[in-house]
Amino acid sequence: MSPAASLRLDNGLTVRLLHDAQASEAAALLQVASGSDNEPEQWPGLAHLLEHLLFTGSARYTGQQRLMSWVPAQGGRLNATTRADRTAYFFSLPASGLEAGLARLVDMLAHPLLASEAIMQETAVIDAEYRLLRQDTQTLSGVAQRHFFHGPPAMQRFHVGSRASFGEEIPRLRQALEDFHQQRYHAGAMTLWLSGPQPLSELEAIARRCGASLPASAGSALLPSAHLQARADATVRTAGATQLTLTFALNRWQESDAGWCALLQQLLLDEAEGGLLAQLRAADACDGVSLQEVWRGGGAALIAVCFLPAHPRPPLSALLEGALRQWLAQLAAFTSSQLNHYLQLAQRQFAGKSALDRLREQAFGFAPPASVTSEEWQRWLKQLQNAAVSRLWLDETVQGELTSSAGFEFISAPWTSIPRSGALPLRFWPFPPLPAPHILPDDAVPLLHLPSSAPAVLTLRPVPDKPITDPLGYALQAALRALSASFAHQGGRLNVERQQGIWQLQLSGEPTLMLAQLAAVVARLQAFTPSEAGARAWQREQQKEQGEIPVRRLLNRLPGWLLAQQPACTTLDKTVWQAALVGGSQALAQKLARLLSRMPGRVQHAAGWQQCKPQPGQQHYLRLTQGDTALLLFCPLTQPDLEAQLAWRMLALIYQPAFFQRLRVEQQVGYVVSCSFHHVANSAGVLFALQSPQIEAAALLTHIQRFLLAMEGEIAQLAADELVEKRERLWQRLQPDGDALEQARQTLAFPDLASPAARSLLESLDAPRLVEWHRALCNGAHWWQCAAEAG
Repeated sequence: MSPAASLRLDNGLTVRLLHDAQASEAAALLQVASGSDNEPEQWPGLAHLLEHLLFTGSARYTGQQRLMSWVPAQGGRLNATTRADRTAYFFSLPASGLEAGLARLVDMLAHPLLASEAIMQETAVIDAEYRLLRQDTQTLSGVAQRHFFHGPPAMQRFHVGSRASFGEEIPRLRQALEDFHQQRYHAGAMTLWLSGPQPLSELEAIARRCGASLPASAGSALLPSAHLQARADATVRTAGATQLTLTFALNRWQESDAGWCALLQQLLLDEAEGGLLAQLRAADACDGVSLQEVWRGGGAALIAVCFLPAHPRPPLSALLEGALRQWLAQLAAFTSSQLNHYLQLAQRQFAGKSALDRLREQAFGFAPPASVTSEEWQRWLKQLQNAAVSRLWLDETVQGELTSSAGFEFISAPWTSIPRSGALPLRFWPFPPLPAPHILPDDAVPLLHLPSSAPAVLTLRPVPDKPITDPLGYALQAALRALSASFAHQGGRLNVERQQGIWQLQLSGEPTLMLAQLAAVVARLQAFTPSEAGARAWQREQQKEQGEIPVRRLLNRLPGWLLAQQPACTTLDKTVWQAALVGGSQALAQKLARLLSRMPGRVQHAAGWQQCKPQPGQQHYLRLTQGDTALLLFCPLTQPDLEAQLAWRMLALIYQPAFFQRLRVEQQVGYVVSCSFHHVANSAGVLFALQSPQIEAAALLTHIQRFLLAMEGEIAQLAADELVEKRERLWQRLQPDGDALEQARQTLAFPDLASPAARSLLESLDAPRLVEWHRALCNGAHWWQCAAEAG
């Protein structure tokens, strides 16, 4: 675990510090111990509205200097979330900007402007969000899960907010916001997390300098103690994939229980052969499972185990719950060594997350504990096993009565499900080690080897002009899933994933283990036949896409549109692979090349890991039955050389803050306004994304065109010090980052971007040269316009 420290400032602010020497980014999260359940009953959605408004400006920082505009301009990301009992604001960015970012975050929480114009604007945004959520499967599932429990009245109230709930009297609404802010937003009700490569002493100094300006504790009422009781089981109509949720009421919840949930989640998601999920898949009963927090507050929580049944047959629920209860009973018998093994796996997964995601898990998710004891584990498991449970069967064919709850409506009907005793032959770690290949084939395939000090990673990727189809990709993922989990137990990694729209396999581990892993993968693939589980996974992905917001649906479709001109491979034996080893020795590369000669399909020389061939632009439309309009404008590189790669990235960095400021803040075009450098489906370029509840696609395109027209003059007038700052920021972002697999992907996709030649070219990108590249980007002949619109 990374070095950490905790302290409490004189004003009552609790501070938690984490030092990560290997990180290139820093992250901050400021949590307020107040959420939707604390808001006045007469103002539904007030906490959510306040969360939005704090980003619109504060006493010291407005316009492009406020956190919402400033962090993206630094190449960072930010967001916030309002839960029942807490609200959290967070950002990450290059480490050098941590103090400046935290100063802005603290000021917006301490001294928000709450301007009337911003209140009207964010009321409209939340109203549009509410209209979308009324059809959202995940939202309706959460509402139904809470509905079928008795608990505090606030748990059943409407908390999203809408134009109707906020009313038309802006002065009265503003007064309610000011009162809520004054009562709830003080240092004694806040916890600050900071993570970065800075020493703990420097992080502490930053926390003290910035945190001291928060108002001192004023005392505020906590949520009353809650006691949750299950009301009923039910079937509920929701769109998309069928689900079974088993929601448990934990009435003696403590913050430390989130650590036990992290350990339970690690065990639940373990797909190794013999585990719960593998056995249920083998029985054709279940395709997936997850652990979710449904609600918490007042010393109680609703925690749900959510199954994806293999078939939409409600009787499967009895088998699934019975298997879960059998599995839980066996977990209680774990030895200390077993517990610590799974804890280490959870900690490894946690350490692989970004700095910001780690803070999010610690503040309002499931972060693994530093240590465990068998006695505490057994005590917590007993509480879970004895907890009241509500069972919901979620399916799009359910018939029943209209139910209204928390501002939402859904169809539900009474249901009875009695779990049957489980008798699965479950197995847990320790597992026998993988057998090493005794004899290597004589033949060898071409294997690109790039020396690196990072851990060795083998990547297999289809040749750029013949990707594999999604159905085949999901089938391969299903076939190798159990092997992947088994490798993790022995310190290795196997990923079968779609990255930027392209399916690929990656292996990593110690040299001896890598050879054993590859031999096992090749043997499994030699016997490969597509399974129903893979087909169902592909079907669920399509169903999930139907429920996404319009701009995300377009992002999901973009890789397919870009690849539509290329023949795709539908069978494994016809697949043409290219293989590369980043890191590792030459001897390891030679042995892997010989094992790969048995790989189904064909492995050919990696002449070009990816292609950036310019192609004529296209227009694509996604017709919607209702809802917002969305537009993607993708401007791909017009030539593949190194200067173009750097210039396009520099332009994205220049465009990003101005695009948000003008279209989101000043022109109020929509509530999704983003610009970034984007890598997708063997293409790279600048991507503009807009979503609006009131503007048509053609008008959205006009807004982008006008923005680009205005930017030419601004780029030409960039000051020398601005260019120096942007070059430095881009250079930091070009350094390989992330875990070993992600670093290998970056190295293979853009091998020269962090080279001395790239640094020299970057320094030569002055304003006149950037204007030339801006004009090339503005050539509409290469634009890909993708619109989603009702009609």
